[in-house]
Amino acid sequence: MTIRRIVIGHDPSGASVIASDERLAGMAVQGVGLLATVWSADGPAVYPDAGQDPAAPGLYPPVGGTRLVVSRYAPGQRVGAAEGQSTGVAWEEDGMHRTDTTDFVLVVSGALTLTVDNGVERVLGAGDVAVMAGARHAWRNDSDGETVVAFFMVGAQRSEGGDA
Repeated sequence: MTIRRIVIGHDPSGASVIASDERLAGMAVQGVGLLATVWSADGPAVYPDAGQDPAAPGLYPPVGGTRLVVSRYAPGQRVGAAEGQSTGVAWEEDGMHRTDTTDFVLVVSGALTLTVDNGVERVLGAGDVAVMAGARHAWRNDSDGETVVAFFMVGAQRSEGGDA
């Protein structure tokens, strides 16, 4: 999988310019899917800038950080880290997990099933968006085709109680 990324930045006078136009290669993350990190920052942006990706490490951002990740899931795939793999998230056997992020999840193509704690499920199709506010959930592709999803994550802080 490759994703075309066009970044607009600023020249020294502050005028907008095409800073880059490139294809980003995806990487397979066992159990999680084929991922391409499009943008990753661990703190707020300051503009004007040259349009360079801060390229922060790690899949999940710290408080105030951001990530844009595009993922592809094969038919029948349940999303969850493979045994022994470290993603910084406590994955349960059924794929349930929670992150300290607010996630804006856009299904680009195909369909993805979302499951929440009380067992309620919703199928998201192309163009549907789910907003995950640090809640426990699971994803799986029950469709007969590949599903492409864009995850925009903003690092958040969990309160002392940990739950609402």
